[in-house]
Amino acid sequence: LYHVMVMHAYLVLGVPDSSFKWVSYFSMIAYQCSDDIFSLAELEHCIIRAQMSSPSQFVAKFALPKSHYRFELARSKRSSPTELDFRINFALNCGSMTNPRSVPIYKANILSEQLNSSMREYVSKSVKVTRSPKSG
Repeated sequence: LYHVMVMHAYLVLGVPDSSFKWVSYFSMIAYQCSDDIFSLAELEHCIIRAQMSSPSQFVAKFALPKSHYRFELARSKRSSPTELDFRINFALNCGSMTNPRSVPIYKANILSEQLNSSMREYVSKSVKVTRSPKSG
């Protein structure tokens, strides 16, 4: 649902053309699902990543929504913080330059493999490891 909403917003309104607009864009675009209305930022940070740690940037403390929903994925009574799957962070694609150009269709029977693949793809494109020569 998140990916469909992001792509719909891009098609209807266009992609934000600056970093400043990017932050407000996801807070201002909202959709109604059943009896709830929530922004893309609320869907991402308050439902999908609900109990995961927040970004460490200072501005994120003020820019991210703090809403609570009864159907938050990470806050169900069945799960504890140790059961949260960090790989979801690599599966979400907001269309930024660091994200892959496509979004896979996730399937329940191969979800773990798909999440591992998304994680590997993201890390391989965004992390560079080099060896430094040993000094004497």
